[in-house]
Amino acid sequence: MGLIAYKCKIPSVYLTDMFIFLPPLKTIHQGTKDIELSNNFTNKYKFKGFIDKIKKKVTYLIGIDLDIKSIIKKFATDSKVPIGLLDFSQSIPFFLPHLFLCPEELDFPDSLRERCYYAEASIDFQRQEVPFLWSKLDKDKVLIYCALGITVGAIETLSLNNAKQFFQNVINAISLKKEYQLVLSVGDYINLDDFSLIPENVIIVNKAPQLALLEKASIAIIAGGIHTVKECIFCGVPMIVFPICVDQPTNADRVKYHGLGVVGNINKASVNTIVDLVETIENDLLLQERVKVWSKNFQELETSGKAIKIILRTLEDAKKAC
Repeated sequence: MGLIAYKCKIPSVYLTDMFIFLPPLKTIHQGTKDIELSNNFTNKYKFKGFIDKIKKKVTYLIGIDLDIKSIIKKFATDSKVPIGLLDFSQSIPFFLPHLFLCPEELDFPDSLRERCYYAEASIDFQRQEVPFLWSKLDKDKVLIYCALGITVGAIETLSLNNAKQFFQNVINAISLKKEYQLVLSVGDYINLDDFSLIPENVIIVNKAPQLALLEKASIAIIAGGIHTVKECIFCGVPMIVFPICVDQPTNADRVKYHGLGVVGNINKASVNTIVDLVETIENDLLLQERVKVWSKNFQELETSGKAIKIILRTLEDAKKAC
């Protein structure tokens, strides 16, 4: 679409809400904290592998070997797009300004990204959330919300059986914490009947009204998708993040770095491990207070109209350059 817009002389801006779609970091100042931006960060979680998987599947289905790079180059040549505006080291190869639908604070400090602009949290408050039997919530218990946002990609990475086992471990862990009540959203791919002997302080559903529950929750156990991370911060909910795939590991790195939660290994998430992580959150008063401060900042920024101002300014600059 960016190439087509360029050909039609229409000023354009990329909209994204995933760090892996942004231009690469130019510099990272680590300061006093140790961030492990090693091969684990830059290579293991690189989005290119995800794109390659999609390409292989499409190639298999249509029976044609797709050379995406050649296709883009040919289209750029036919559209008279300067080759200098193409950079195939990026997940989005056409060079345009990026508007990231997330506050800059969530990125690593002193991170320089060329022609990248940050907006507000851009949370969808207008979405229609699913019904929920609110009378089941116990007002005398502290609420924990758990959802992994199980997708096809997550199931391929984790496997359905491992996802079920993780959820069962969460159920067993919270059953040991009588002061808590758990609302567990398992997604559409898991049958609620697969779980037996459900404790009284556990509610299991396929889908849950996430925003409404986060407004009441004290802890969220999540996979680390950027939408859920932003909503947890907005609602002031500390996170226990078990990343699975795509951008979740890099989002988890940021949650950990900024002290907004703790990160676990979903493949090693035993009952005792989950209990320990919950108790880490409940005993870390500084973390809880930090999340409240971030929540206030996100809420103030959400009404600023920052994204609209950036779009208008960027498009106006582009018109002047034409």
